[in-house]
Amino acid sequence: MYKILISAVLIGGILQAFSIEDESMGVIPSGQNMQVKNTVKLPDNFNPENAQKELINARRAGDSELAEKLSLYLHEWWKKNRDNTLPPENQGYNPEPGPGLQRENNNNNNSPGLKWGNDVRIDPRDGVRDVKVTSLSNGELYAIALYSDTSDHVIFYRSTDNGETWSECWNFDFTSNYNILSPGILAVNDTLVAWYILRLQDTLYRTWFITFSPGPTLSPIYWGSPTGNFNDNVIYKSLDFTSDAPVFGTGEYNYATWVEVHYTSSPSVEDSTRVMFARTNELDVSNWEIGPVRVNKTFGDNIYFYKAKIAFGGRTGARRLWIVSPIHPNLYPGTYDELIEGVYSDNYGSTWSSFINITPSDDRYDDYDADIAASYIDSNWVVLTVRTDTGSLHGYDRDIYNVYSTNNGNTWNDITWVTTDSVNVLPDIYVDNASTAFYGVFRKDYSGLEEVRLKIGDINNPAYWTYSGDNIVNDDNTQDLSIVYGPSVSYNPSTGDPVVVWTSFEGYVYSIWFDALSRVDVAEKTPEHSNGIKLLTIPQRKGVKISFFLPFSSKVNLNLYSAEGRKIRTIINSNLNKGTYSYSISNLKSGKYFLKLNTGNIKETKSLIIVK
Repeated sequence: MYKILISAVLIGGILQAFSIEDESMGVIPSGQNMQVKNTVKLPDNFNPENAQKELINARRAGDSELAEKLSLYLHEWWKKNRDNTLPPENQGYNPEPGPGLQRENNNNNNSPGLKWGNDVRIDPRDGVRDVKVTSLSNGELYAIALYSDTSDHVIFYRSTDNGETWSECWNFDFTSNYNILSPGILAVNDTLVAWYILRLQDTLYRTWFITFSPGPTLSPIYWGSPTGNFNDNVIYKSLDFTSDAPVFGTGEYNYATWVEVHYTSSPSVEDSTRVMFARTNELDVSNWEIGPVRVNKTFGDNIYFYKAKIAFGGRTGARRLWIVSPIHPNLYPGTYDELIEGVYSDNYGSTWSSFINITPSDDRYDDYDADIAASYIDSNWVVLTVRTDTGSLHGYDRDIYNVYSTNNGNTWNDITWVTTDSVNVLPDIYVDNASTAFYGVFRKDYSGLEEVRLKIGDINNPAYWTYSGDNIVNDDNTQDLSIVYGPSVSYNPSTGDPVVVWTSFEGYVYSIWFDALSRVDVAEKTPEHSNGIKLLTIPQRKGVKISFFLPFSSKVNLNLYSAEGRKIRTIINSNLNKGTYSYSISNLKSGKYFLKLNTGNIKETKSLIIVK
């Protein structure tokens, strides 16, 4: 299935040239306002501490141009001068070439127009579990997973062929005293941020973050913890992380949340749980500017937060952070049921609202296991949550609900997302940097069959979702899937399609698997299967950025027209090879425009609105 993905990015009034860092993204055409990003050259006698202070002051003063320049300098300085000696708990790196892959060949997806390929087993070793996935802009895929033998490992995998093959690119081998919990990974400006919770000797906990330069062997740039050293009598749960890089280009800030469980007398009595927050400048996870900050707290035994999830989004002038957390309330189940609470910040986490009920506390349904995502181009937000009858002890009939907002979370609407006489659990939701769509995956269990399912949501209408087709993601739905470690979804900008990883569970043995929506047979990859062009307009700060992936060589013509139909500018009029292309347009007045692209066999027109 061919796709062309075009992203038009409004950055304000003046456009800086869009730049490409990786030659593997494709041929970069010559054109108006185009340039290739050169290696950042540090000024003489560069002082990182002073630059960090200037960066914070520049942000507070609203000088985004200076802030962006300083962030690039700091990133380059750390790459050149970092101390490669990791703390003791992160020693033991032993990179190995990838062990190859195994495939499931008993594909039961027999409906016409097969969209999912054969599953790829990322690591043939038994015992690998709890996997998460992300992608760079050039389509390189990275996954993080946990593995246990005589000790716990955090393993990173890399694929440069859209998930067909994987190799191990980093392996933390901890001592037997450590346990690893809640891993995650996210690509931020083609740099990787990974996180997990360390538990030492059952009672000592620590949150941990590492920023990596990607490649066949990951190279650490920053590392650190917003919670400091190991803490006793405090348990950390459900560590999560997000970035505002899709909105601000370089990433103004990056954000973390987690749940703390506190005890008063003994570990058998939970006295309170606290939803926590921290913020770091750029990707420097060794230096947290804000945090840890408590954004909400519960008191008393049998009242507790389960986990915390964080997302950043919203339209220009109304950016917002949301944290959502399921809570087990007081007087359960006679008076209140389990619900999802949320708290938001309109100033990048400096201050927070009071917690509000995103789902009802008295409708006789328990809501738990929530995840949240937001559009970067408007005010649309989605929370996916598992729902079951109160008092059923989270029994067999479990549904997933779409709790969405079209006004930045000021009000929330509640509709069914998946409801069947089966167990539908472990939802995960993702929005790509270009805000192409909402992507949601979950685990479905019915009549002894276990499936990974994906749904795609309209970024402009979060109430409207479709299945990826009649096909399930995993080939063998007779295989047991983990009831603890849910599937993870991300997006490959190179192919323009979602990617999914999940964990199978076979008699106390775990394995991790991968598939992508467009990994189909070569015979199916013909132009007649094209579904046209997907054009997005994303408001930011300075002009318009247009990028697209061309999956085949073709004559390409892309023009910009006024609302009256007058051609204003020819952006592309040349033969292009397969690859990723980027262009920049500046000096546009406020108003409505149209972008028209023609490749000969694919034509599409989309609107572009510029507001200054």
